[in-house]
Amino acid sequence: MSGLMLAHNWFPDPYLTGTVKPSAVSNVEWAYWDSPYPMLNVRSLDGDYRYAEYRLTGLPSWIPVRFSAFMDASETTVDFNPLMFLNSQYAVLGRGEKVSGVTRTVTVDATVPSDGVLYLRFYSTKNTGEQATYSRVMLTEASTYAEVDGIVPAAASGGVFGYRLMPSPRV
Repeated sequence: MSGLMLAHNWFPDPYLTGTVKPSAVSNVEWAYWDSPYPMLNVRSLDGDYRYAEYRLTGLPSWIPVRFSAFMDASETTVDFNPLMFLNSQYAVLGRGEKVSGVTRTVTVDATVPSDGVLYLRFYSTKNTGEQATYSRVMLTEASTYAEVDGIVPAAASGGVFGYRLMPSPRV
């Protein structure tokens, strides 16, 4: 018999309301917008790749995770990695694929280290004045992640954001 399993979103501010601010920024202009839906806007101030960083703690150790966000970088003209995971020693654990001039869901995978701490960075392009906006963020166990129509994380498709019901494995 098949049951239901709950997927949990571990990102502390999935609606990007600004209640949780980045723990570090790197010479970047960042702001929360709420039209037409909540977004985090990241723009380099000095012509280099810059980021807004969130420190995530208390995650279960050694769990493979996937982070996804809907990103609008449609006006960018140079390739950049929009998302990156680092451990507490700032070693890169996962990096998103390079993109330019797109609007779509971007993802990055990593395994949570033994201390349960991940740093997640939202990057801007290096061109001053070009921006990347992020919305619909989700950090979940990789095995419970799914996309709807290849664009929207399943947790954003209805009900309480950050949670979705899915069939559990048969026993």
